[in-house]
Amino acid sequence: MLISQSTKKSPFSDICRQYITVRLTCNDGFSVTLCSIGASIRQILFPASDGDLKNIALAFDEDTDYFSNSLYAGATLAPCAGRISHGRLSINDSVYSLSLNENNTHTLHGGSHNASFKNWELVSAEIDTKDNFDNRLISSDKYSTHTNATDAFSIETTTDICPAQHNHTLVESATVVFRIILEDGLDGFPGKREIKAIYTLKEDHTLTLRYEAISDKDTYFNISNHTYFNLSGDYSSSALTHKLQIQADKYICNTPEFIPESIVSVKNTPFDFRRSISLLEQMQAYPDDIQLKRNKGFNHEFILNHDSPNHDKNERITMPLSSPNTPDLTCTSPDNSIQLQITSDAPCAVIYSGGYFENGIKLKDNQLTSPSCALAFEFQSYLDAPGNFDFPYHITKAGELWNRQICYRFLNPSGM
Repeated sequence: MLISQSTKKSPFSDICRQYITVRLTCNDGFSVTLCSIGASIRQILFPASDGDLKNIALAFDEDTDYFSNSLYAGATLAPCAGRISHGRLSINDSVYSLSLNENNTHTLHGGSHNASFKNWELVSAEIDTKDNFDNRLISSDKYSTHTNATDAFSIETTTDICPAQHNHTLVESATVVFRIILEDGLDGFPGKREIKAIYTLKEDHTLTLRYEAISDKDTYFNISNHTYFNLSGDYSSSALTHKLQIQADKYICNTPEFIPESIVSVKNTPFDFRRSISLLEQMQAYPDDIQLKRNKGFNHEFILNHDSPNHDKNERITMPLSSPNTPDLTCTSPDNSIQLQITSDAPCAVIYSGGYFENGIKLKDNQLTSPSCALAFEFQSYLDAPGNFDFPYHITKAGELWNRQICYRFLNPSGM
């Protein structure tokens, strides 16, 4: 496992003087690049069977695009993913008025000054090597460091396994921690809030995102990530040909303003992904579906089957992670060469098929965006929970630790 870090001069001095990118690279070349702007996922490279590295996470050509973009590409959505209708947030006996950054009507992804385009502090970037047998931390004295004028450095560790101890499987991983403070009253949310985004990459291509948040006042958190995926690595091709399987029997219909309208069974609808099928097949099978027309494809929240409908509105919603054998969501590339499996303790997942993408935004490798060139999977709480349908939502008490986990596993299902 290799960590490389670069410090770069910011083009926007009003946001920050400099920002940091961190790349985590597995021994086979699989890598994840993170950026302190938005504590975001900057790029994911997957080693294909032909030896090439495919960029399977939408990545802008210029870092400057991460300081503000309508796609929220790769960003941490904080303090609140999704919309809060009319910016009205009820906490205890008070109603807080939030900033209205969507058509001056609703609050989107936490408001006008959300954390998605702020510069987060890099707290740490470390490699851990653990022995699964007794869970002890194993240190290696084989390492190298390098620094240069750009403040870049890298650390590489190697660990040998004694043949006599072959039952002790050494698991090497790297963890990066970003942190940000949001002031009391920012965008109308109560509480001075500390948020951490914790990324851990293992050699088996498992990337785990953990979010932790705490406030000095009762407040509301619903933090997620907004990475877009095209597992073919070819953004000139439609991602609608990807196959999805989602462990969800119900989904939420939207109004034309993308506010929840009703909860509906997926049965006999284009939203039935309980078996693996491409988005395009579902859209072609239901060409007159009003929800698909209204959203230019999919932009809907699925209620995951591990959720329970019987939560008290103000009880902590804690869901068990799905079994590794039954991920909440599985996305497979059109040629079946790459598969993404996602599990989370979030009760819901928003699937956005990119129907509102602009044409011509420059991406890495001389590629350009087009409608539906990539898919976003946002694991989060119920949409607009404070404002609609008495959905369960959690008020985080002052001093209470809020947390969420999302686990991505990237693999070659054919074993090639």
